[in-house]
Amino acid sequence: MKKLVWALLAAAVLVLALAALTSAADYPNGCTDCHRKVAPDKDYTLAAEIARIPNHPKGFSELSKCMMCHKAGSKYEFRTVLHKVHFEGEHFKTYKEQGNYCLTCHGIANDGAVFLKGL
Repeated sequence: MKKLVWALLAAAVLVLALAALTSAADYPNGCTDCHRKVAPDKDYTLAAEIARIPNHPKGFSELSKCMMCHKAGSKYEFRTVLHKVHFEGEHFKTYKEQGNYCLTCHGIANDGAVFLKGL
């Protein structure tokens, strides 16, 4: 019985690992792999998304510039804002249907540090 439990656990871990690796390979650039213009009336680029946020400062189109206001410990910390918008409401349904995982947006450096792709 113990061998069966361990075999099932190992199989589950393998399936999750393969799914995560596939997702990571499908989205090597992180944000910009999903946030793009897919049709004339469907612009999901970061610039277009930001323009739709009420009271957001104008003129930001580079992901690296986001960290000026969204750094760790700030009122609008990236980690909190982005996880909330991608895991709740209409965005979560789309995100889940596409089979995305942590490694869609995040990468893991050689030293084990986790980072946001594109920054």
